[in-house]
Amino acid sequence: EVIYCYYSGDEVHDAFVIENLVDSGFLTCTTKDLHVDNNGRDYIKSTLETLSQLHGTGLQFKKSLNGNKGVLERFPKIEEQIQIKDILKNQESRNFLRKHFCAFIRYLEETDPELKNITSYMKKMESYLFKILKVLEDSGVRHLNTLCHGDAKPNNFMFRKIDIDFDDDDDEELKDLKCEGVESMLIDWQGGFLGSLCNDLMWCMFPFFEVNSHDKELYEF
Repeated sequence: EVIYCYYSGDEVHDAFVIENLVDSGFLTCTTKDLHVDNNGRDYIKSTLETLSQLHGTGLQFKKSLNGNKGVLERFPKIEEQIQIKDILKNQESRNFLRKHFCAFIRYLEETDPELKNITSYMKKMESYLFKILKVLEDSGVRHLNTLCHGDAKPNNFMFRKIDIDFDDDDDEELKDLKCEGVESMLIDWQGGFLGSLCNDLMWCMFPFFEVNSHDKELYEF
């Protein structure tokens, strides 16, 4: 069912709506929803499940078209994220990364001092940066390139709580079971691209870690 469709060609006001998520019970999250003490684990599990569906579907679609090249031929306007091999094989790219790596870390520290725990670790990588990239390239991480959302932070998801019981089920073993949790949907797709799924994971997971003061249990759940 198409609820609303508008096309002007300006790539700004074009819209294609197939579902009213608010009417279906979905709401955007607030910062308190990310807290572990306020069912934050249910929210992060839900976002990761949604991303796994997106990335898994993208990987299968890419496979059906025989790789990245096939996806780019089918959708010539989609952006492709720079690949590790492009950096390693291009001297200009290597020089650019070497020149700006520490400056970028310094910029992160000054704009958000709470990132210092992370940036201090990143500084230690400078001397081994290209060795690390070589190991990553040899590990086959490029095979994780898929269709990505590009801005998968928690407030670009909509959530609804689910509560399922099996009281009316004929199976006696199921009648005592109850399922509670959170379901999520991704919105705001204008930043989609072909690249590493790690990009989406970083956007999605870091706000949960930050809100919970990098609680070790959240890293390990």
